[in-house]
Amino acid sequence: MRDFLRRTPQTITVYEGTKASGTTYGTINVVRTLEGTETLRLKAGETALFDLGQNMTGWIRFTTKGERGTKLRFKFGEMLNDTGAADRANDGPGGSLYTYNLRTAEATLHYTLKGTEEGETFQPSTTFFGFRYCEVTTTSDVEISKLTGEFVGSDLEELATFETSHPDINQLYSNIIWSQRDNFLSVPTDCPQRDERLGWTGDTQVFARAASYNTDTRAFYRKWLNDLRQSQREDGAYPEIAPFCNFWGFGNSGWADAGVIVPWTVYLMTDDQSVLSESYASMSLYMDWLSTQSGGGFKYNGAGTATGDWLSYETTDGRYVSVCYYAYVAQLMSKISGVLSEAQADRFYLDSLKYSTLYENIKEEFQRRYLNSDGLPNISTQASYLMALKFGLLPETAIGKAREVLRKKITDNGYKLSTGFLGTSILNQTLSAEGMDDLAYDLLLQRENPSWLYSVDQGATTIWERWDSYTKEGGFNKHPWIMNSFNHYSYGVVSEWMFRYVGGIEADETQPGFKHIILQPTPDFRTAFPTGQKRITQAKASHLSGYGRISSEWQYKEDGRISYTATVPANTTATLYLPLMEKTDNITESGKDLKEAEGVDFKGIVDGKAVIELQSGTYQFDMEKGSPDRVEESTSPNLRIHPNPFCDRLHLSCSEDIRYASVTACNGQILYRQHRGGNIDTSAWAPGIYVVREDTPEHSYTEKAIKK
Repeated sequence: MRDFLRRTPQTITVYEGTKASGTTYGTINVVRTLEGTETLRLKAGETALFDLGQNMTGWIRFTTKGERGTKLRFKFGEMLNDTGAADRANDGPGGSLYTYNLRTAEATLHYTLKGTEEGETFQPSTTFFGFRYCEVTTTSDVEISKLTGEFVGSDLEELATFETSHPDINQLYSNIIWSQRDNFLSVPTDCPQRDERLGWTGDTQVFARAASYNTDTRAFYRKWLNDLRQSQREDGAYPEIAPFCNFWGFGNSGWADAGVIVPWTVYLMTDDQSVLSESYASMSLYMDWLSTQSGGGFKYNGAGTATGDWLSYETTDGRYVSVCYYAYVAQLMSKISGVLSEAQADRFYLDSLKYSTLYENIKEEFQRRYLNSDGLPNISTQASYLMALKFGLLPETAIGKAREVLRKKITDNGYKLSTGFLGTSILNQTLSAEGMDDLAYDLLLQRENPSWLYSVDQGATTIWERWDSYTKEGGFNKHPWIMNSFNHYSYGVVSEWMFRYVGGIEADETQPGFKHIILQPTPDFRTAFPTGQKRITQAKASHLSGYGRISSEWQYKEDGRISYTATVPANTTATLYLPLMEKTDNITESGKDLKEAEGVDFKGIVDGKAVIELQSGTYQFDMEKGSPDRVEESTSPNLRIHPNPFCDRLHLSCSEDIRYASVTACNGQILYRQHRGGNIDTSAWAPGIYVVREDTPEHSYTEKAIKK
């Protein structure tokens, strides 16, 4: 229980019986309405509805007075019936408590009064409910002088703040945080209200990075990963639910893959290597199991296909999804092995090479299996293009065209998404990584179904399980499984993009846990807007890392440029990619030229962004139109890149010992990452600008390299 999340009712509605309205059940007959803090005097035959204003997990605490033996019945639900029409999936009169989506869960509390003169106070302690509304009836006249909603969840430290100039986006973030709070109760559950409350692995893996921005998830996920390992099948397949409860199954893509994805995510966000070492044997066993799933003339099929891009509006072939995720976990296993390696030729180093080769083999077979003569996916959905781009499965020559096709698929769909759990988990992140920030903002601010703001416009205070859990046209979703939660965090994964791109606080794989921070503020620079949308003009985000609070805030100015403020905690450094209107813009920090600013090292301009290395401290950057003779780049005498420009090979070296060396394309894809410099085969790389980074025990160096 956390006192600061306690909820006081907003209103109390008392009704008696129903009124005919031309619908199946009619509507409730309201006899009076009270403020949420007023004392309620309830008569037998009346029903009172408490609206707590927030969908939440927990129970109620109430103080009541009445005759001994009086029986109170409390029922809990997330929504109210809208019209009382059965064809809108209402299960009672309009305005009454909607409980159809609870399935067999009773969600009921019975209390018998002792009848003490001074009144009595009670709260349950052996159950919890998922609810916004509480309905109470009584067998005799009774007084309820106080009722509160008491939040119950795992006590995780909340680390983040996020706010923009758009109130509905702020509400969306509040909804995401609440769904995370409500479903992080011992295990990461799918929903807190119905007869399920299970630790679905797919839901967990898509949201893990967003969750780790919001709260300190290390202990919580380490405990759950132990549950997952204990639930792993002997042949290596992970279950779809952990702890496993003999329900559903094992080895389905995007769900079973959580056994690799979640440990990597926790490590990336916290630099806790133990989460990798604890799961390494288990992950290796899972990869061994994946290697046995050949068939149909193909060697690299990936995991099972029962789940796929769950609850999408557009079906993507399940086997395609599985192969994409097989490539993804092979990539991650190569990285994980590399992190655990302490010397060349140790078993982890050899595993890293093995999994890197596996990824390349999967990619080669994927291209033969799923690409047409133009190098584009023959499975043509939003999700199929997102996965191919995100997981690096396309030839360089086809990437530009793939971006164009993906853009057209979204714009032709009315600037709306069509993705489910897996596709949505990489949607906006991939758009931004591929240079389509404008489209990511278009989707964020879309209000029609399906979209994030559609539920906000319906008064949602948490994230819904489905894009159409409720629609204005059809009422409540009518899925035959009655699978319709209004508190389900998966689609809240958009907050990962909100932190990484809108706010611009990004983790660095080479120095995880925000030892080195990538600051990449991505303002709403759109020049055209879908109908009804307006520009977000300000955003600020913060994350409390293990080193201290990181903050990032930008403000849109009248001339189209931004001002930017950031805080880099003690004992960390950051690389800032500051977006410019023109490459000749004049940049100042706290009113000083960058050459005079303390803790600031301007490296040059890459892809329209000033690259600036920052020491710990708080910085205030401003930009104004500059002169055309502005110097664009500087060089470091310690970092040696040759030749530059380069063609088919690039040589990296440094005057200091190299801890990590990496080369990153302008779309954010890391093309080279090793514990050393040396000669790099770049023959497959496309012409363009690349960011070269070398980290030594004492310094970080960043320069630009150009392929002709």
